Amino acid sequence: MEKFSDRIGITSRPVLGLNEAPYNLRVSMWNVIQPLLFRVPAGQSKYAWMANIERLYDFLHLPANQVGYIENNEIGRFEGWLFSAQVPWYEALNFIDFAAQSMWQGKITQSVCNALDRVFEREGSPYRYIGGVLTPIANPVELEELL
Repeated sequence: MEKFSDRIGITSRPVLGLNEAPYNLRVSMWNVIQPLLFRVPAGQSKYAWMANIERLYDFLHLPANQVGYIENNEIGRFEGWLFSAQVPWYEALNFIDFAAQSMWQGKITQSVCNALDRVFEREGSPYRYIGGVLTPIANPVELEELL
């Protein structure tokens, strides 16, 4: 959805390069993934979210014995990592893509792809999920067709 200020010409939608994942994009991607990471399916233990977190610890090469049982602490740990200026753009995208894939044993759902694609579009990122695979759209014509 186009912002009011974009529609009246005061501002314009951001246009990011292939090698960029600024703070606003990272926050928006996290806002899609975070609730899903910590979701507990009906009928499961209140700690069922820890299976997703253990996979992320392994992916980030964090010691598994440091996985905590307090959800807010784990949320803060991943936010701190993802939002850090020291984390390169590609690692942020690796993390979000892995998190999305790991929640469903390697098969990302179309609804998650669609939600992340809306984020990429709104934030001006030249990435989209195509066939469940995060794909750079390097050709400006291709990107314009998607926008």
